[in-house]
Amino acid sequence: MHDQIPCRGGRCPAGGDSEDMFRPIEEIDPAVITLGGFNQHFSEDSLRAALRDRGIDAEVVRVDGYEGSGYAGSRLIMKRILETRCPGEGGKETDNTD
Repeated sequence: MHDQIPCRGGRCPAGGDSEDMFRPIEEIDPAVITLGGFNQHFSEDSLRAALRDRGIDAEVVRVDGYEGSGYAGSRLIMKRILETRCPGEGGKETDNTD
């Protein structure tokens, strides 16, 4: 069983799917999908076409690498969200003051 995260329409799997990379995207139903500029080697046009073929209406955008300090990766961002918004569900309880 995958960990669960909040998403449109309920709770969705946080992990991928070894059989079908689009299954979690269908379940999450995102409005936007962002691709990293340095580590995600998908053609935006090919991805848009594949999403459209599956009936997934999501904008696909490519973002540049993050130059600053702090939350430069999705794992760090997800960890912080769990820590601040989901105490007891994989994140430690915080006082949300930082």
